[in-house]
Amino acid sequence: MANDTIGYVTGTTPCPPTTIGTVRQDHYVYLALLGSCGPEAQVVMSSATSSTDAWTRLMKAYVNRSRTRIMSLKERLASVTKGSSSISEYLRSIQFLVDELALIGHPVDDLDLIIATLNGLGPSFREFNASIRVRDSPLSFDELFDKLVDFDTFIQRDDCHHQVAPLTANHVNRFSSSVNRSKRFSRDHFPPPKYTPPPSRRPHPRRYSSNMVPTCQYCDRRGHTAKTCYRLHGYPTRPEAHSVTSVMPTASTWLVDSGASHHVTNDMGSLSISNEYEGNDQLMVANGKGLPITHLGSTHI
Repeated sequence: MANDTIGYVTGTTPCPPTTIGTVRQDHYVYLALLGSCGPEAQVVMSSATSSTDAWTRLMKAYVNRSRTRIMSLKERLASVTKGSSSISEYLRSIQFLVDELALIGHPVDDLDLIIATLNGLGPSFREFNASIRVRDSPLSFDELFDKLVDFDTFIQRDDCHHQVAPLTANHVNRFSSSVNRSKRFSRDHFPPPKYTPPPSRRPHPRRYSSNMVPTCQYCDRRGHTAKTCYRLHGYPTRPEAHSVTSVMPTASTWLVDSGASHHVTNDMGSLSISNEYEGNDQLMVANGKGLPITHLGSTHI
């Protein structure tokens, strides 16, 4: 091209009579073509007799392949989506496809490019999508790029300001004011054998306040916590003689002064309105394990 000999390659310049100088010039052009192509293209034109013959062979070999490349790039442009990638990565992937199409002589119109970009955005950009589609004045892709980046920054900043605080719950069982010490041991707590003195020496039974006896947050039984609950940790059951199980009623009143934002109950009858919970959240207990949440509801106190 620097010597204005491209016409000999394309055939627009008539071939002069066969002379030594003309043959030498055609050979220079052929070598220039051969050196500027890759190994695959060099094989295609290696047996060409002239620069025009080499150019013709290249066109026949790659014209169909170019059409396939164009179709592939346009299909990828029409089906590209943002997904889980950032807005900058999504726009760069679109820009790459547009540049590839422009290099092979098929530039993409700005309107088609904007439509393809909007179609690939997710539901979080629904408001932005609608505002661009009802816009009367034309918009270039560069302007759309800047507006999308600004809108994505706004969404991230707004999400940080509206993060929901974690829920706290309180589960309280109320029992009678005092219980006999001999009744608070059950088969689940494996008390060691006790010496029973004769009736004349038997001390007066001591009574304990219910506030001194812990209640398990997992199985609702008294005398232990969730950290040592065998139902939660799978401790083996040991036989025990002369054991008495004390069944304590659960209070039906709510303790509204516990300081918790939410309350927990295992009795559906305590709720005025309840619905099945479809989320994946769990209630964390003292030992760090989670209890499944089955229903959400409300009641009037």
